[in-house]
Amino acid sequence: MEQRNAAGAKEKWAQIISEWESSGKVASNWCRDNGLCYKSFITWRKRLKGAQAPKPPTQQSSFVELSDKASIKTCAEPHHGELRIIILKDFGSAALAQILQAL
Repeated sequence: MEQRNAAGAKEKWAQIISEWESSGKVASNWCRDNGLCYKSFITWRKRLKGAQAPKPPTQQSSFVELSDKASIKTCAEPHHGELRIIILKDFGSAALAQILQAL
């Protein structure tokens, strides 16, 4: 019986998250407007997202490719999954430290 309750909760939260996604609102505001606990919402969103297969990217990159590639000297290109950081030769280490800390 406990498994049925867990399955029911999973379906309920999947529906709630679907409604939020179609609303276009910020999650915290949507939860407040709909009388939901934001912490529970986040927990279930993470749980359900982890259970889904990764989706292919639907948006194209907003970066513009430079035509003069020869003038750019790349020092490093660390990446993790879809996240890629291109570090140019003259990029300051303090700025890089701030970016990595934000991630």
